Amino acid sequence: MNHRFILIEGLPGSGKSTVAQLTAQVLTEQGIGAQLYLEGNLDHPADYDGVACYMNGKFEALKARVPGIAGMLEGLRPGA
Repeated sequence: MNHRFILIEGLPGSGKSTVAQLTAQVLTEQGIGAQLYLEGNLDHPADYDGVACYMNGKFEALKARVPGIAGMLEGLRPGA
């Protein structure tokens, strides 16, 4: 099976999301499978830039090392 990757880039406000959505719609209407990932979609591994990930043990060690911000750090946990 062949796969294609289409990346749409541009300046802020230039219509990237609109073009991406229209592209996915046209491909789908033509019977071509398409998966759309918009910026900020954490379900896509390429969009983890700027996201800090800690293993539980390291997270607990960080909270112990900097107790003054432990409450704030705890509030950043997913589902908190």
